[in-house]
Amino acid sequence: MLKRVLCVALLTACPSGEGEPPAPPPVWPASDLVAVDVIDDAHVIVVAATGEIHLSSDSGMSWQRAHLPAVAGLRSISMADRDSGWVVGDGVILRTDDGGLRWRRQRLPMPASQVRLLGVSAIDREHAVAVGENGMRLRTEDAGRIWQDVSQRPIDPEERPAPVADVFCDPESKGRCWSAGRAIRRTTDAGRSWQRLEIEDLARIDAIEFGIGQVEVEAFEAERLERFLSANRHRTELEWRLEPGIDARELERIGRRRDPDALFELIDARLQEIRSRIEGAGVQADRIVTDGAPPWDYEDYLDDDPEFLERYWTARGSSKPSVGIRIVDHTTLFSLHVQSRGFCLAVGAAGALLRSDDSGEHWVTAERLSPHDLLAVGFGRRGVIVVGAQGGLWRSEDWGLSWRVPSGRQHTPFFDALRALSFSSDGEFGIIVGEHGRMLRSVDGGATWALLASDH
Repeated sequence: MLKRVLCVALLTACPSGEGEPPAPPPVWPASDLVAVDVIDDAHVIVVAATGEIHLSSDSGMSWQRAHLPAVAGLRSISMADRDSGWVVGDGVILRTDDGGLRWRRQRLPMPASQVRLLGVSAIDREHAVAVGENGMRLRTEDAGRIWQDVSQRPIDPEERPAPVADVFCDPESKGRCWSAGRAIRRTTDAGRSWQRLEIEDLARIDAIEFGIGQVEVEAFEAERLERFLSANRHRTELEWRLEPGIDARELERIGRRRDPDALFELIDARLQEIRSRIEGAGVQADRIVTDGAPPWDYEDYLDDDPEFLERYWTARGSSKPSVGIRIVDHTTLFSLHVQSRGFCLAVGAAGALLRSDDSGEHWVTAERLSPHDLLAVGFGRRGVIVVGAQGGLWRSEDWGLSWRVPSGRQHTPFFDALRALSFSSDGEFGIIVGEHGRMLRSVDGGATWALLASDH
């Protein structure tokens, strides 16, 4: 009798028939799945939007439900290693240290009602970064005992910051992370500070040049601009940015006079000329932005900053009089991933696809993959995998230059959104999750995928 009491009280292993608690019954995930982390070829954790977590120790063939406090909704998971990791969601951060079987709440730096986290990425057992609605950015350096709010607040108190949908941290660098939302930002100090990265568009045009002191666009330049507008006027997601350039001759003859208004007028007229042509092609006026417009009120700054005007002239310096045109894609991004070799991919709304070949230093827009939202991206041994709405699933073997639907078993077509994916560290074993408990598995690096079901 004493032995049986001790077994129950201390939760120690007891011989069969001596009061050993039964193993929890298998429970197949059935809710909408929003996140997955493949720890190794056998161990997988999936997260449901409804606030459930399931784990598998046999490569997804069977599942058991994890123990966690009641939560309203979960969004993202990131494991630092086999035992430790985080899950985040609406008003909650959860931590596990036993491989995902049990989860406990961690203290938030503000009231839970103000926290809607969308992404989390573990750097190691002690360090992690979480992101979410209203531009929220949190970081911890002590395994989550304290989470610091490092969000970048807007200058205008009435401005509502854009949501940050995803974050990815490089576990080898111990400090470099990238976030995706309405922009891509990077930190090199484990989330303390963030820098916005420029996104270039594949569609480019050299600056439109003008004659000295001239405003009219010459015929061959107008034809070049018209071709560019015809190819890109339909892209409603773009922002057109204009930037004037002046050469040394104009600056010397016009701009260095006592009154610089004459050169200001010339610059402004050129900007208006290009703007009118862009608007005439059907581009909405609110999508055209000017960088470096003439500072007509420059005298207001000279007392405190005598070099203000000279700095403006220097910034506008160019080999020829011109107006530069850049088009910037401001599509909302939902997911990004940085591969160890330095190749990076980000995906987003309406099939948006961005890539980087230099470890996320510079990003370039690529041809859109689908008219539907792309929701997640990952790297397997046999290529890059992208998933999204309407059951979208694509694979690229040439680093995102071309795409095709992976081969696999034939199934009845489904339109459930596929929301997340993860591969083992060697890229061989992968799991994709989506709506209504939809799960697909690959054991060949992402080349083929098979549907996982409870009646397997």
